[in-house]
Amino acid sequence: MRLTSYRLLKLFLPFIILLMVLNRDAPAGERSPGIERMVSQIETLFPVLEGYVLSVKGDRVAIDLKRGQAVSPGQTLKLIRYGETITHPVTKAIVGREENDLGQIKVLEVRKDYSIAQIITPGAQAQKGDGVRSAFKKLKLLVAPVQSDDEATGDVQALRGEIETQVNRNLRFEVPAFDVGVWMLENDIALPALARQENLARLRTQVASDAVLFTQVQSIKGKTVLNYRLVSSSDGSELKQARIMIESLPAVAQAPAKEQEVQSDFRQEEKGLLNYVGKQDFDFELVDFDTGDLSGNGDKEFVIIDDHRVLIYKYQNNQFKKVGQVTLPEGNNKFLSVDVADINGNGRDEVFVTNSQGDALSSFVLEVVPGKKGLTRIWENVNRYFRVLRDFDGPPMLISQTPGYEKPFKDGIQIIHHKNGGYQVESELSLPVGDYRDMVLYGLAQGSITPSKSKETIILDKNYHLRVYSPGGRLLVSSNEYFGHDPRIIEVGLKDQVAGTFIDSPDTPQPVRFKGRLQLIQHNARKYLFVPRNHRTGSFLSKLVIVKNSSLVILGITPEGLEKAYETKKQRGYLAAFQVVESAGKKPRQVHVASVADHGGFLGDKMISTIYTYDWLK
Repeated sequence: MRLTSYRLLKLFLPFIILLMVLNRDAPAGERSPGIERMVSQIETLFPVLEGYVLSVKGDRVAIDLKRGQAVSPGQTLKLIRYGETITHPVTKAIVGREENDLGQIKVLEVRKDYSIAQIITPGAQAQKGDGVRSAFKKLKLLVAPVQSDDEATGDVQALRGEIETQVNRNLRFEVPAFDVGVWMLENDIALPALARQENLARLRTQVASDAVLFTQVQSIKGKTVLNYRLVSSSDGSELKQARIMIESLPAVAQAPAKEQEVQSDFRQEEKGLLNYVGKQDFDFELVDFDTGDLSGNGDKEFVIIDDHRVLIYKYQNNQFKKVGQVTLPEGNNKFLSVDVADINGNGRDEVFVTNSQGDALSSFVLEVVPGKKGLTRIWENVNRYFRVLRDFDGPPMLISQTPGYEKPFKDGIQIIHHKNGGYQVESELSLPVGDYRDMVLYGLAQGSITPSKSKETIILDKNYHLRVYSPGGRLLVSSNEYFGHDPRIIEVGLKDQVAGTFIDSPDTPQPVRFKGRLQLIQHNARKYLFVPRNHRTGSFLSKLVIVKNSSLVILGITPEGLEKAYETKKQRGYLAAFQVVESAGKKPRQVHVASVADHGGFLGDKMISTIYTYDWLK
């Protein structure tokens, strides 16, 4: 399971639908032959049936529609009496024939060469040679979010808009003013699971539709291929699946750079800072991980969490091996983060797990207690978020924040110490002067990164830009490029909004985007800042995040500011966590990066976590 449900703000749904309605009549862009071909192929699935009455016996008629045509028992057809031909008065061309609607017939049985139908309109009389025709119906097609592989470059959201435009141009089809992607996020439904019958049934309660169109873009030998799959909205049955060649994806629109009075861009990266060692897959959705010496014997353990389990691993011979586990009941608990540090000073690192239980937190602390097996809870049922901050030197600092009233975070971050045999909140964390109402303990670091030796505050702001503040609140760095952008959200304490309302103000409780760890590291007399980056797709709303792939960025800290020292290769999925770990003996330091991706194929739903390992070469 994800960090929290993927429900998007219900507040935005009516506004999104309104925007879509207003934009439906916008000037159409250039037609795409490939997409037009797909729409034409889909249209052939729903032909207008026409035939003739072969014989009449009472209220039963035989018609010349047969097996192999798009006719089925229970289908209703119009019964037509043809009259004189209609001729154009100037060209004398035959335009058609007069038609008189007699009523309707219902198909009872489809045979090899004809079908049997029953007249269902009282008083209607059929005769041999009358016509039958399927009633014209405008079919409603929902277009699901577009999937794309790592090789396909471009704006998949713009492609989805082109598909909807081309479908709407066809007289047989209509795309309802309903954003399927937002509804899926709101209801915590992953795209691969949308075609399940139970999810389609939920969808039908929100919008009337006949079918859902799934599409996936692939790059094959330099060509852009669109796989599409049409699924019936009523029962999830597959109506058609095919692939077509299309033009390249629309280019991603670049936002104009804003002028800054502070450092905003980072210079080019160095080459060869890290060396890829290998990777290992895990058959669950990793939420977070940290490392520490749990037993006090000098060996490092990896503490990995999913939504309800604490898993202990050893890393030996380039492989993770599980050595322990603590499991809580699934469903009632949803782990948000884990930190490992020796806060009580007994030489053994504690494990701090932030755990959500609906409207509150029930966090806890684990520790190896001599004479007891496994990990023991030494503090539990704590209504607080935990995070450990580490400067370049000095002991780790345990910080904490409480949920607010009907909002995930209350203003203010506290420092927790261990005294008199217990954990105590003793002081507020010193934060820059100014407006930092949106500052939370995630995506936060403090350390001396300027020659002044003062301790600066580093944050990922709500717009996913990296900011550095002096102790007095002066903004030193505000990056033009974005970082973080984690797709997961925190909804602790939020109440459901009234359906159909749209409120967007600072006073409205809203989910908070999770922000990954910022890690300060000193290596060979040089200082670095490690920052996660999730490469999003789509720009319809900043709060709607779809992540294709991710990478880890290493920023070098110089007297002049920050510069990009290295960025790992993009890996599939979002970056869930990372750690820089000291290796035993003379082995190089290692960097471990965990990503989470859907590995279930076009319509699968299998989430797999992968930890990529790198050696630090310099």
